Amino acid sequence: MRDIGYVIEDYGDGNCEVEFYNADGTAPFGGIFSGYPCTSHRKVIQAMIINIEKPLRLCLDVVETDKHVPSMRMQIAVDVQQFGHKLAYRGYAWFDCTTWDTFVQGLAAPDTTKVSLVDMGDHFSLTLGVVSGRLELAWEMKKRDTSGAIATATFRSPIDTDTFAHVTLQFKEFERWW
Repeated sequence: MRDIGYVIEDYGDGNCEVEFYNADGTAPFGGIFSGYPCTSHRKVIQAMIINIEKPLRLCLDVVETDKHVPSMRMQIAVDVQQFGHKLAYRGYAWFDCTTWDTFVQGLAAPDTTKVSLVDMGDHFSLTLGVVSGRLELAWEMKKRDTSGAIATATFRSPIDTDTFAHVTLQFKEFERWW
């Protein structure tokens, strides 16, 4: 099992403090790392990150866990570029580990089912599956504030089998701590 790093504090300036744990649970060291979030030189903690580059840029990075209700809080970064327009979303969401496992298991049969990963607050969803005979990836963020105002962002795109395989691999290789 690889060493796992957990982000302790995000300084908001491209740097973050990370503490690393061995497989036996000991914490041998920590440090300050730059390039947060989701840069390729963070390979040592890559096991706890989902990083998809196409058809949109999506990064899910574990920032907190709860062992009592097996769940994880993830920092979400989404960047979409279409027709000269750019959409950037940054936020956080909690994911139930059982829901995560069900989603990953569903990725095994993309041609027969549509699978969705939805956070515990029902604000974030990532859906993969066949729509009108073609593989499709869809992402949606929807948040309502206390006054009733709703912010929604949605992206849908057909994908090829190579892209689907890459997305599936990202989720299958994600290091499970539960």
